[in-house]
Amino acid sequence: MFCWIEESNYSWIISGPVCISMLLNFVFLVNIVRVLVTKLRAVNSPDT
Repeated sequence: MFCWIEESNYSWIISGPVCISMLLNFVFLVNIVRVLVTKLRAVNSPDT
C-alpha cells in the first residue's frame, strides 16, 4: 500500500468501508444525473 502503512489483513477494515462508501456515492451521483436529465428532457419536449 503505502510505505508508512504495513500490508496486513486488517488494512481492509479501514479501506473496505471507504471503497464501499465511494461506490455508493457514485451510484447516487449517477441516479441524480439520470433524474435531472429526464426532467430536463421533459421540460424541453413540445406538448402534444
